[in-house]
This record gives sequence, C-alpha cells and structure tokens, in this order.
Amino acid sequence: MGVALVAFALPAPARASTSLPSVRSGTVDRFTLYGGVIPPTVGWGWAANNTTNPGPHLYVAYGDVVQLTLIAVDGATHNWFIDYNNNSIPDLGEPSSPDFSTSNSVVWNFTADTIGTFVYRCKFHPSDMTGFITISAPTRYTLYGSVLAPHIGWGFNHTNISAPGPTLIVAEGANVTLTLYSADGIEHTWFIDYDNSSSVNGGEVQSPGFGSPQPSPLNWSFTATRAGTFAYRCGIHPNVMWGMIIVIGPSSGAAPQGLPIGLIPGIMLVVIVGVLFLAAVYQVRASRAARLRK
Repeated sequence: MGVALVAFALPAPARASTSLPSVRSGTVDRFTLYGGVIPPTVGWGWAANNTTNPGPHLYVAYGDVVQLTLIAVDGATHNWFIDYNNNSIPDLGEPSSPDFSTSNSVVWNFTADTIGTFVYRCKFHPSDMTGFITISAPTRYTLYGSVLAPHIGWGFNHTNISAPGPTLIVAEGANVTLTLYSADGIEHTWFIDYDNSSSVNGGEVQSPGFGSPQPSPLNWSFTATRAGTFAYRCGIHPNVMWGMIIVIGPSSGAAPQGLPIGLIPGIMLVVIVGVLFLAAVYQVRASRAARLRK
C-alpha cells in the first residue's frame, strides 16, 4: 500500500496580506535603489557603496504610486519585484520591473494595492538581493460630498462625485483624519453605518456638520475601532450619499495560497499523525496475513 506525503511550504513571518479594491491616493513615493550581486556590492542600498542583503525597508501607503529608480552597481542584469507568495519567482499579479544593468538604469512605477509586509527580490538573484516593503492602510482621506445633480454622492475631488463613492481602506485602531468638503454648499455629515440602518445609532462615529451654514472644509478625526466592511453615509442624506469603508483588523489577512499561518503547523501535525496511523494499520494487516499463511 502506497502512502502519499503532502509537502507544505511555510511562508516567511509577517507575510499576511489583504488584496483590496484599487484606490488611487494621488501620492507618489519615490525611491532610488542600487543593486548588485558581485562582492562586495551584494544586495540593495540607497547608494552604490552601501548595499546590504536584506536591503532598505520601504514603507508606502495603500493606493500610493511607487516610483523606483533602479541602478545596477555591477556588470550583471537585475530586476526588482514584490514576492507576495514568497516563492522567489515573479508571478502573475506581482509588481515586477523591467530588467536593468549598468548600461540601462530604469525608472519604473507601480501602484501599491496589497496591504501587508512582503519580500522584494531580484528575479535573477532572489536569495542574494532581497529586502522588505510594507504597504500600510492610509490614515488620511479627502472627500467631497454633494446631493445636487448631476454630482450626487462622494468623491476624492469635486469632479468625480458618485454614489457609491470611493472605497476607503483603514486599519483597525488607527486614528483616521478626514478632510470633508461640501461641493454643493449644503450641510452634510459623514458617519459609519455599522448596522446599515441608514441612520446614526449608538456607537456609530459621526462627524460634525460641514457646508452652509457650517464651515467647509472640515478636518475631523476618528478611531477605527471595529473591523469589517461597512457603509459610510451622510447623516442628512443617507440614501443618496454613501460609499464603503473596509476596516482591516489584525486577523483580516490571509497567508500566501490561502493557508492561515496559524493553521500550517496543525495541518502538518495532522498529516504526520495520519501517515503514522496508516503505517500502523498496514503493519497490523501484514502481520495477520503472515499468520494466516502459516
């Protein structure tokens, strides 16, 4: 009787991630990285003479445009990519730069659209040229609200107002600041409708009024205390001015390939116990068969 063994690849620590709706914040984060694989210039660095492996830890916000200037410091060909699933090769959906060398440095952009901390690598030298990039949820948003046609709803500026408005992404426990404009001059409020009742109830955060006769813009902050996906609304015009907000909690992420990190050791234990059990059953049957033959 054959026994099939299942192998599980353990992800590196702190690799939980959350893929979310694409949102452009309008912010451009610019970094210049030097890369090499020939000693003593092995890894990535802010300058040609300070490359290390791992290289610099990059920090950006979800929705930001990241602009990388990539410069080779040796005679080899290199690449830069984010290894979301930590398998050391660029896969579909993983941002991956054009190749570059000492004769052709590149300036390349991508949008940070997956929240988490990940390894970045060179596809040609994935073990010798690594670093970490953290993509965090934003803590500031600017919203324009209107209830007058043709611009009804919410938008990131006064020309793209719609219902539903843009999806907002924040982290549980974060202090979030909203800059709220009345695009129609009418008074509005902003609140998170946890129970989706279209009215403000106990425990639901609501901004002060903004727009005539209240001041606009209004800078207002709140703490995201409850993880989940909820509607946000105007407390005065709740059914026509709304959008979605995703509050990401510590356990919202999923490990690469959909296996929760905490379950992987348990899965491996179950596999091992199962193999031992099958081996024991096989041994018992073989012994019985041998006795019968005698």
